[in-house]
Amino acid sequence: MADTLVFDAAWHLDHSRPEALLRYLDPTRSFMGQINRLTERFRRVQTLCAGGDDTTALLKLRNALAFHLVKMSRWWHVDFCPRGATGVRNSLFLTYVHAHLQHSLEDEMLYDVLTMQRYMHANEGGHILILHQEIDEPLGVQTLYGIDGHRNFRFSNGSPGARPVWNDRGHPDFAGAWLAAGSVRALIAGNGDSMTVFRNARGEHEQARVWHQRHFHVRCERRAVVAYDQSIAQLLTCRTPFGRASFEAIANDCAFRVARMAARRSMTLADFAEAGGMADANPRVAIALKRRARAHVASAIDETRRHESDACLDRLIAYLPRRCG
Repeated sequence: MADTLVFDAAWHLDHSRPEALLRYLDPTRSFMGQINRLTERFRRVQTLCAGGDDTTALLKLRNALAFHLVKMSRWWHVDFCPRGATGVRNSLFLTYVHAHLQHSLEDEMLYDVLTMQRYMHANEGGHILILHQEIDEPLGVQTLYGIDGHRNFRFSNGSPGARPVWNDRGHPDFAGAWLAAGSVRALIAGNGDSMTVFRNARGEHEQARVWHQRHFHVRCERRAVVAYDQSIAQLLTCRTPFGRASFEAIANDCAFRVARMAARRSMTLADFAEAGGMADANPRVAIALKRRARAHVASAIDETRRHESDACLDRLIAYLPRRCG
């Protein structure tokens, strides 16, 4: 169906608003799908604006998407260079971000914490901008989430309405703070099984965070194959649903990168993987790799690119039977 749609300005104004694409406060929602959709929507809206379709509404949307790329990269601890990720030179990209901040005090406050810190005690861990609060009514615990002067995410668990007592440990991304807060709530509730799950999930997330941080990094062909092998190995060690979901998405992303490179080289997946150093690049592995690439397209590629990505995989041959000499 995607190839019958016209992804014009009107479509993007209806479907590309950040609040419809992103779920910042729910780390169980796939990072991979969110960052890919956000990046692609910005690129396409930017192209429309640069091509003369620069209505006020579309310019505001472009600026909002630019800001949320900055926010999303910080929220998930991603190395982000505007030019490398979007093709827009850094200085121009920042003009879009600053234009958005003129219309949102809340976003300006967060951006200030992440940059100049004019509105807070600069570089002080004890000065915290509160981002969100939630209450566990059965437990009678209020959880606050914030970001401090060191640009770390923090949490506080306490009685509703009481002065927050922030946990001393800072986390480089929101998901880390969210998992740590859940672990403390499980401790308060005396739920040992839940504590174990949260503890294991935190360890698995720390491994996944390394992959998230390198999301926009360019990989050479050999490195892409090695990365796929590593992601599968780490997936097999995961013991929690949170960790498995994270590494399923990571492994599928790695598989798609390998498949795309193989297609560009007009090689079978098995031959490309073998050339990249995979020791057991047999037909079964090649078929599994292509299946993961398909899963990535279905779950994490933006719908505006899904048709061309599926077409790329349609042309890709997993393996060719070897002829006997």
